Amino acid sequence: MNPEDYEALFRVLGDPETMWHYPYTFDGQHVRDWIERNIKRYRKDGFGLWAVCLRDTGEMIGDCGLTLQNINGEILPEIGYHIRRDCQRKGYAREAAMAVRNWAFQNTDYPALYSYCKYTNIPSIKTAESIGMGFDREYPDEVNGTTHVSVIRREDLIENMIHWAEARLGSTKYVGWCLSFIEDALEKSNEIEVFGGDSAKESALLYADGMRQGMPERGAFVFYDCICQGSDGPANWGHCGISLGDGKIIHAWDTVRIDDYREIEAMTALSGNHPQYIGWVPVDRVLMQNEEDCVTSYDLKIPEMLANYTDKGCEVKDLAIYMGMNYQYKRLDKHNFTSHSLDEFVRHQTVAECWRKIDNDWNLVPNVYEENWSQMQCREIAEDVVHHINLDQTGFGAFDGERIIGFATVSHRMFGAAARYVQLVCLQISEEYRRQGIGRKLFSMACEEARRLGGDKLYISAHSSKESQAAYRALGCSYAEEINEELAAAEPFDVQMEYRL
Repeated sequence: MNPEDYEALFRVLGDPETMWHYPYTFDGQHVRDWIERNIKRYRKDGFGLWAVCLRDTGEMIGDCGLTLQNINGEILPEIGYHIRRDCQRKGYAREAAMAVRNWAFQNTDYPALYSYCKYTNIPSIKTAESIGMGFDREYPDEVNGTTHVSVIRREDLIENMIHWAEARLGSTKYVGWCLSFIEDALEKSNEIEVFGGDSAKESALLYADGMRQGMPERGAFVFYDCICQGSDGPANWGHCGISLGDGKIIHAWDTVRIDDYREIEAMTALSGNHPQYIGWVPVDRVLMQNEEDCVTSYDLKIPEMLANYTDKGCEVKDLAIYMGMNYQYKRLDKHNFTSHSLDEFVRHQTVAECWRKIDNDWNLVPNVYEENWSQMQCREIAEDVVHHINLDQTGFGAFDGERIIGFATVSHRMFGAAARYVQLVCLQISEEYRRQGIGRKLFSMACEEARRLGGDKLYISAHSSKESQAAYRALGCSYAEEINEELAAAEPFDVQMEYRL
């Protein structure tokens, strides 16, 4: 939304009947402030409430989007929606909220999304339920008397997918279409769209930056090499299934069936070939895949993507302006990165809790402080990056125009006894550009460089704050099996982590 949307939005927020469950009806200044506040959210958080418009006419009929709200003392991501009274009961609120839900799960790392309202606002509660949310809690407050909170968690998507897949056990509909089976399970059970390859093998290659080994976690997409008989002769079309989390895979073979993920390698395809296990990717990696070229370019073209989720004739607009920015990702060199490149970089973090190892067990403990790089620190760090990318590190940067908004560096030095570790030296995103997938993209580029260098694992001496640890966990990192004592001694409060390449 923008200031030109004032009149259309006033018809929504200035209507006493529409705002019956809200603490007050908006006057003109409240509406202007509302628009300005969301424009600031776009720039600060990368999201906010967006305009909901009729597709055929472009007429704005309300707003819907993702904002950070104080819900009973916690700052949580909340899906909100307001639809003009004459356009209510037509499915627009559900349609817009569903599109925002899907966008949030595909473009942020939040483990759960919330919606809250006054406990008497039954239509709003029903809308939340219609996009898969369930009751989370109710609590007393001064504004609403009692506030009702609904929630949907990422694991809900997984359970919906598995339930859908298990309901088709014994079916022959998907014989020869193993990839369609697992994608349908995720898409149809959650009304979401994912973008993989044209075959299981192609999808495995697309998801290679997130591929892991060992027993797959529940809900993971599991991939195999497999020579199949096609119209042009034998080809490696691959095979795939969905992990049930106990070593079992539900997949489409002669029927939809359940087998141990290792025993699948003993099965025989029509070509006479046996599948060979490649690995697995978490469902989060599947959700983040881009439609355009399936290589996460981050030119998201959100309105077109959202149109795929809609069938009532409305769409959420203006997402592309703020979230579909065509950020450029480049290898750092002397031409695009200098000692002044971080002059506008905002390295700010407010910390309330950190992980500490106590009695050989990790515990989250209170630890309140604030980190904020000064101009001098930014220059010093930039000079250090310049020195090392010309000597013994590879750097990658995310650029908004000429401005660097995120960067990562990887050391060329290998270490480790049981595995070949490559160190992720740093990964930083400027504060106003966080939660847009930039860190995930730079991490992916760092992993690719570590593989090129011959590494088995990426090593991270990671910040111990609750938020930083959650971010690295969302990327698939875990506690390091081997500790680099030099790095651990240099930053004794860091958590030593690794990512299997």
